[in-house]
Amino acid sequence: MNMKDYEEQAAELTAKAQKLEATMLTYRVLQDCVKNGFDFDYWLDDKTKTIHGLCQKSGISFKAENYHMWFTEDNEEGFGDLAGMSIEEIDLEEPEPPSPKMSESNEKLTLPLESETDSGGTYRVDVSGLLGRNE
Repeated sequence: MNMKDYEEQAAELTAKAQKLEATMLTYRVLQDCVKNGFDFDYWLDDKTKTIHGLCQKSGISFKAENYHMWFTEDNEEGFGDLAGMSIEEIDLEEPEPPSPKMSESNEKLTLPLESETDSGGTYRVDVSGLLGRNE
């Protein structure tokens, strides 16, 4: 064996050691998730009817295909007539755009003065009523 052969063997061993270390670390995190719970972020793909998840602690992913969404039938009190119905069975209409809750006006607000002026000639304004602190 020459020096180049030893360098190649060392590079192969280094790569193998890195892979083993990654495997052991992932294994430990996975053990913790199984024991203490996963921390999944979920997202839906409506086109493929697929639910995807990614654990923020371990990095493990899952994919659930052909999901079915429905309201449980044992909760009529919470869901009313929709209890027990699937989303496909419900005739959903396009929601109306939200109505504006505030309107603008050209009216100027007047703030109550705490006192006319102080010795420096500046006015003080009491805004506690505006902030909900009626002190």
